[in-house]
Amino acid sequence: QINNSGTMTIASEAETDALGIGIDIAGTVQATGITIGATLTDTSSTSSANAVGIDGGDQNDVIVNSGSMDVDAIADTNNINASVTIGFAKDGLVAGAALARAETEGVANAVGIDGGEGKNNITNDGTLDVKATSDVDSVAVSVTVGGTSQGLAAGAALADGGATALASATGIRSGDSK
Repeated sequence: QINNSGTMTIASEAETDALGIGIDIAGTVQATGITIGATLTDTSSTSSANAVGIDGGDQNDVIVNSGSMDVDAIADTNNINASVTIGFAKDGLVAGAALARAETEGVANAVGIDGGEGKNNITNDGTLDVKATSDVDSVAVSVTVGGTSQGLAAGAALADGGATALASATGIRSGDSK
């Protein structure tokens, strides 16, 4: 039997910061030209926070909560990605490509009382304050600068950023009774 008649404070916090920077600078001045440059930056970041007040585990449980429980899970994920290509030529061809990709995910799960596996008897006469927060920031920047005094200049810039924030807060989870 699991009993709580006191005050419980459970907190789980995960923070992830990712930074990717790619720079390519190329050029000719005295030659007849032709510069080709490319940069590629690709970062992925994930943070996961899980907090459980009372976990019954895999057996049959009798869980009684007459106290107070504060369960908090916070996932904070930041991802910044920049890719820059600069090319210059005199009398010729300039080609540049800059690609930046930033994928960001934050997952926060909080459970006050988790019965787990088995047949469970859960009684809550107390208070449960269960919170889950997921904060995600994702930035992808891509820049191409090209130039020539004569001839062809070509540039391509692609930025792809994705952000996923998932948060789940459950007061009482009875579990699986088989």
